[in-house]
Amino acid sequence: MNLVSLIDSHPAEAGAIMSSGETTTYGALRQQAAAISAGLVAAGVKPGDRVALLLASNWYFVAGHLGALGAGAVVVPLNPQSPTAELQRQLDVVQPTVVVVGPSAAKAFDEVDRSAAGIEVVLTPEGVALADGSRPFEDLLVTPARPGWIDRADTDVAVLMFTSGTAGSPRAAMLTHG
Repeated sequence: MNLVSLIDSHPAEAGAIMSSGETTTYGALRQQAAAISAGLVAAGVKPGDRVALLLASNWYFVAGHLGALGAGAVVVPLNPQSPTAELQRQLDVVQPTVVVVGPSAAKAFDEVDRSAAGIEVVLTPEGVALADGSRPFEDLLVTPARPGWIDRADTDVAVLMFTSGTAGSPRAAMLTHG
């Protein structure tokens, strides 16, 4: 089972998400997630690797989240409005292989020590440039999709979500595929 398989049962023509005034159908979203999944695997992502998303609530976040799950990765959504010090602490904890950085996080992320956090690949949506360079997120969409999602056990971690830290420092809570 892979948590991303939840989108498989929806009719292809049904609307899945609306972002920037455009609707993406479940059929298109499945194709996009499959291409992103294949692109992440081609970039070296293995089951259990972490993929951090520093993105606003938009199409990039949804497609990136589903594509990373499909690749068997653990998705780590982070607040794109966080200051550099907070991002550094969280990235150091989760050690992501890949980070997808949107425009609202670009300035703070540019000051992150990528090597300390174990980051190998940085992806950005079109129009977002980072001082240390990055690869275009859209390049993943042209990767030939592979059939199916990488199978994960129900007990495998799917998402690491940082808590608010009201009783101390924020911790990464775990959501499994089951």
